[in-house]
Amino acid sequence: MAERRAFAECPRIDRELAEAQRALTDPLLAARITARLTGGDDEVLDDYLTEKLEADERARGEARYYDDSVILPQPGDRKMSDAERTTALALLNRQKNGQRASDDNPLLSTLFERYYAERKLPTKSRLELENAKRSLAESIGGDVPVRSITTTRLPRLR
Repeated sequence: MAERRAFAECPRIDRELAEAQRALTDPLLAARITARLTGGDDEVLDDYLTEKLEADERARGEARYYDDSVILPQPGDRKMSDAERTTALALLNRQKNGQRASDDNPLLSTLFERYYAERKLPTKSRLELENAKRSLAESIGGDVPVRSITTTRLPRLR
């Protein structure tokens, strides 16, 4: 009985491991996984990410007081990699404008996944769309609910 149950779980575990592997190089996917895993602890997660981003700004010499003088780094401050910074910003922006993802207001990534499932696109077309999605997500601040995307949030896209 246990062996049958374990055998049935293997494909799910393989999918989760593959998704985690992709998340190592895709900050938006990592943000989506983290948001899914944290569940109702949004406020705690947001506070933690804000502290990490502030420490990063101090370590880079970008943090400033209101009078525009530089805030000196504190012990333990470290620079974040570009991927870490992008992931943290994507997580913080996941609820932009008070809008949460739902069935009638899905995340940008969910919308693309639904499109892929409907269309059964060739690999090259899907790759082109993935690049466009990544560029769009970077320009609007992450994987946000689609109804929060407005023309004012769309800077010039590359």
